[in-house]
Amino acid sequence: NLFALILTPTSDEMSILDLTDNRIKNSIKTGRNPVDLAISPGKAHILVINRLDGTISSFFREDNQKISFIGTVGSGINPSSVIFNNKGTEAYVSYPDSQRILVLSILNRARPVIKDILLLKNPDENTNSAPYKLAISGDDNRLFVVERGNKNLFTFKKSNENFTQENISKISSENEKVSPEDILFRDNKLYISDSTNARIIVFDPNENKVSTSINLSSQDIKSSILPTNMDISVQKKLYVITQGSSTVAIIDLVSNKLLKHIFLTTNTVSDSGEPTDISISSDGNLIYVTNDSGRNLSIISGKEDKLLRNIGTTPSSGAIPPLSAIKLI
Repeated sequence: NLFALILTPTSDEMSILDLTDNRIKNSIKTGRNPVDLAISPGKAHILVINRLDGTISSFFREDNQKISFIGTVGSGINPSSVIFNNKGTEAYVSYPDSQRILVLSILNRARPVIKDILLLKNPDENTNSAPYKLAISGDDNRLFVVERGNKNLFTFKKSNENFTQENISKISSENEKVSPEDILFRDNKLYISDSTNARIIVFDPNENKVSTSINLSSQDIKSSILPTNMDISVQKKLYVITQGSSTVAIIDLVSNKLLKHIFLTTNTVSDSGEPTDISISSDGNLIYVTNDSGRNLSIISGKEDKLLRNIGTTPSSGAIPPLSAIKLI
């Protein structure tokens, strides 16, 4: 990975960051208040969700220096998540306030088209539920959806090229409050960050039940941990940003054990805090974290699992905008 894409919500831009010198080389206009992005497996298609517009901006990447805008798709209120399937032929966008999920067909160099609209049916409430974060199975045949502040996990199954709702599962006990913040699928398991309980919920879709829960509490951390976004390295380690404590928690997915927390706050001029997103290099050796406090980037060694440095992304510290989602390309 030689480049990364970073969203700057206050300037309505997607920036291209050169990882060889950690400087922004180019910026591309998006819609208003871009908050999340996804890159197709072939790294040719890029989708950005714009919270204030309620739209998805679509781009085609010719190379690292040329990324072309190819159109806008979708409409709604406060889109929250966008992902591609593993073949790069479809993408999915959640709209919690509009209570729907858009299924997009990804075309070669043309604007994606809306293929279907999915609603989360909850028979207990006799109403549509609000989809928040999404994950797709390795074979692209199951789409998983969690609601924010709710213990329901919805599963959609693909049949004849269309998804239909298969079941609703619980990710916590009835007397527990839960706040799902992110969801990832890897090796037939779902990993769900829960900010209310400072834990990672491990769910087995084949058994349709929670298999274990990984507590992120540490005696070294006195503040609230609040795990949010996650990424998984090829070394089968789960890295979780924790906004309350400004750390990155590391979990060994072989043993499902918390290894350590990496503190992003260094009490120096280049201090960082309140991490917003995380992305890992293809070889797992470098982890990049965007920070809201400090408006900078934390670089972590995946070999040693330690903070290397916190850096700005522009020559002038006064010109650094707030950073949001990051994806390596």
